[in-house]
Order: sequence, then structure tokens, then C-alpha cells
Amino acid sequence: MRKYIYYLLFIQSLLLIACNTNNRSISSNNVTKEAFQPDNDTTMVMPVDTTDVLPNDTSNQSKKEVINTDSCKQLQCPIWAQIVLSQQTMYLYVDGALLDTFKVTTGNKKHVTPYMERRPSGPLYVKYSSKKYPGGNYMGMGNMPYVVFVKGGYAIHGTTKGNIKLLGKKVSHGCIRLHPDNAKIFFDLVTARGINQTWISIVE
Repeated sequence: MRKYIYYLLFIQSLLLIACNTNNRSISSNNVTKEAFQPDNDTTMVMPVDTTDVLPNDTSNQSKKEVINTDSCKQLQCPIWAQIVLSQQTMYLYVDGALLDTFKVTTGNKKHVTPYMERRPSGPLYVKYSSKKYPGGNYMGMGNMPYVVFVKGGYAIHGTTKGNIKLLGKKVSHGCIRLHPDNAKIFFDLVTARGINQTWISIVE
């Protein structure tokens, strides 16, 4: 039943994006070189709306269809992920309602996950491996599958099979790890709605 609800939400999100992009021209001038470059075997997913990469560039935005990025925060955003460090839990809200809660792994004592209130900066990758902390590979998708970079090197991503048992503990190098199935749910929602309509809160 839960998977069916996720599926309906994802389809709804795709339909919304399709409607919103009918009258919007996407220019290659809006895409900048990202700080993270994919490896040769990395599948990259750019934000659905390329204006998300440059939130201050409104040259190709439709005034009637683009949410004011200055006013969308937390529950006001279509997608809100609240990570509570003391509970090692992500609360995932969609369209103002709590969709689900997921166990997470956050930073250890030497690599603390910082508090944040912001939109994810991107980019997004279906499969990705950390060069700084190599090791592990989830079904050929690297050790950071379904990754959404939030700020700099901090990201929300799926964990590897060997680390699934560590969910709920503070043992990462600063990133927020999810079960790969849950990471895919979050990744698909962010991809469908866009990073400009997503808000990340990391609190104690």
C-alpha cells in the first residue's frame, strides 16, 4: 500500500512538472559547471528545471508558474526533509503532510553533520562513489546511490548493504545516509519537483 502511495505521488509530480515546463524554454546558458564531476560510470540527473541551478536567474521563468523561491521554506515547500540528529530520523513531508519517517545515519564525533536550513544545492546522481571515502558498492551504483548534494560535500544518499545495519547510529563522515529504498523515494521526489521546491532542515 505504501509503495502504491509513493507511486501515485511520483506520477503526480511528473504531471505537475510536465504542465509547468510546457511554456518554459530551457536554455543551456542556465547550466553551470558543478563542483562535483561524475566518474565515467556515473549516471547524473540534473534538476528537472534547470533554472534551479541558478536560482537568481529568472530570464526563462514563467511568472505564473514558478514558485517564489524566497517564500518557500519547510512545510511551505512541496518537499521538506527534516533530519533530527538526536533521533537519527528523517521526517519526509510532501505537500505539507507527513509522508513517512526514515532511519538515518549521520556524522560521527570527528565528522559532525552540521545544522542546516536550506535548499539542496545539487547536483543529483543516480549512482555515485566518493573518492575521498571509497569502499562499498550498492548494486553497481557506487557507495552513494541516489545522492542529493545539499551543500558542498554534504549529501543525502543511500547506504551500502554492509552499512544498512548501522542506520540509526552516528557513524558517517558527515553525510546523511538512508536505506537505498528510502533514498530512491526521496531522490525521485526531488527529481520530479525540483531542488527549488525542496527544503532540507537538519536540527538537533
